[in-house]
Amino acid sequence: MGVTVVLARYLGAESYGIYQRSEAFVLLFSVLANLGLDMILTREVARDRLSAARSFWVVALCKVVLSAIALAAVLWLIPIRGYEGTLGQGIRLFGILLLVNAFVQSADAVLQGLQAMRDLAFVTVFSQVVWSVGALYCVWSDRGLLWIIGFLLVSATAHLGVSLLFLRRRGVLRWNPPQWARARYFLREAVPLFLFAAFSVTVRSAKAIEAFPDEGEKA
Repeated sequence: MGVTVVLARYLGAESYGIYQRSEAFVLLFSVLANLGLDMILTREVARDRLSAARSFWVVALCKVVLSAIALAAVLWLIPIRGYEGTLGQGIRLFGILLLVNAFVQSADAVLQGLQAMRDLAFVTVFSQVVWSVGALYCVWSDRGLLWIIGFLLVSATAHLGVSLLFLRRRGVLRWNPPQWARARYFLREAVPLFLFAAFSVTVRSAKAIEAFPDEGEKA
């Protein structure tokens, strides 16, 4: 929270507005990338810990497809919406962050299902420390907005790497060929969550996007 306040003061109204708008625009597509699968994953792992590896790989395969579609949609809409300069580059970086976070959330969902709360707490604190150090470095060295978003990406990647190490130690990463029937089950169960999240996220993100005019409107 303290780092966010420091960044807001450091960036100023215009740059912080670009930051918020970039994040809000990409957040619209996070629902498609995640589809509510992580809540189902946590539930299934909690029910049957022996199926953790099988469930993880099913969700990972779904996320590869869904995240790729979401990222492609983000990149496709950038020129159509006329997002250029720092705003366009920020959206691209947040798009990559969307891809990484999709798998971060799945890894954390498995740790939750396994009730590995110490592991989950450690990786959360670790990624927050990486982010805070990176953000404060940007302020100290007078770096721009894109550097700050870049350190968000570094923090998420570090989070994913440590989470995967914990999962590997618990045997969850052993290859288990995904089954189509299992994938259909996850997708069917996730649809109600997707519809609810889509409405909530769309309303929230639309308000954030409308709070800042398009670059073309500024001109």
